[in-house]
Amino acid sequence: MIRIEKTIEAERLIWVNKARARKSSRFALTMLHVEQDPEDPSRLYVVAADGYRLHYCHIEASCIPDLKTGEYEVIRDTKTMLWLEKIEEPVQYLDWRRPVPLQKVAIEVDADQLMLSCAVREIYSFMSGKPEHEGKIWNLDFLTDIFRAYQSAKVTVPAGNSPLRIDYEDGCTGIVMPID
Repeated sequence: MIRIEKTIEAERLIWVNKARARKSSRFALTMLHVEQDPEDPSRLYVVAADGYRLHYCHIEASCIPDLKTGEYEVIRDTKTMLWLEKIEEPVQYLDWRRPVPLQKVAIEVDADQLMLSCAVREIYSFMSGKPEHEGKIWNLDFLTDIFRAYQSAKVTVPAGNSPLRIDYEDGCTGIVMPID
């Protein structure tokens, strides 16, 4: 079992874990997926998705040496710690790179502006005021979970049926799909 706490990497993994499905008929969505960065073998991507949202980040592999490529069951999670156990049986994880949307309308948001209540209200009202979003429903809990305090970000506001995407300056990305 791997216990992750009190590091920048732990904060990133705890944020990624927010997008993991707690219960699902699709077993792979209930776990964290870890894979090596193809462009930089010293880094790992950590991914979680539940079908409506996807969070991922990259971390330095040396910071959590027990974390290897594969799938991990989350044994326990709190606001400050994660306990993970590697799944030894092969699991087919979703193609997490496919739903990452192309850039649409981007808004730069610095760390001072990315205070939760203001950012959620501004982005939600921006999206709901556009004709292409008419009839779209956004889960406010998912919009709340996508934000990370004190991080500058590039927010890609969707056009049409595209998801909302936030790319943080530290390499984390969060995506939320509208609920039709």
